[in-house]
Amino acid sequence: ATTDASGEYCVTRLQPGKYLVDFSKKGYVHKYYDGSNEGTENSEEQGFVKVSLGDTATNCNASLDKNPVVSGTVKDGGGNPLSNIHVVFYDMNRNGSSAHGVYTDEQGNYTTEKLKEGSYRVGFQDPYNKEYATKYYADKPNVFSIENAKTITVQKNSTYTNIDGVMTERLHSVDGRIVDETGH
Repeated sequence: ATTDASGEYCVTRLQPGKYLVDFSKKGYVHKYYDGSNEGTENSEEQGFVKVSLGDTATNCNASLDKNPVVSGTVKDGGGNPLSNIHVVFYDMNRNGSSAHGVYTDEQGNYTTEKLKEGSYRVGFQDPYNKEYATKYYADKPNVFSIENAKTITVQKNSTYTNIDGVMTERLHSVDGRIVDETGH
């Protein structure tokens, strides 16, 4: 069901039985009905709504929190914005595994509203042009290792700005020729 402008919803034509209810909206923390007016983020704690013949189950409510919002800009060493840079968020609560990624726009800006509350390290990658070495968000310049990156901790209903990257190190190439013992 979809809510109206005041957040009210109604699901009709249900057969008698027990139903699981979950609540979701883009940019908000996904929650499940648990018998309270708050809801729960843990699907294992969700409760059933019992619908009996001819009755209406009421007060199946939840209060949704906004996901953390994280934004920044990625530029080259000359201060020029870089587009199509992949900004990757590594979830430090899950051993640094990649949790989410977004791309910078033409002005080098990015924003994400898809992270869960937690601790992350941020990487900046150039997957299309392959001109710049991967770097990480840190308090000091030229951090090329996730181990040396700064950890950001984000919370629901909060906004984090200026999580910026500067990509200065250009990738280099090596060329040559390989031959066998006969020169071929």
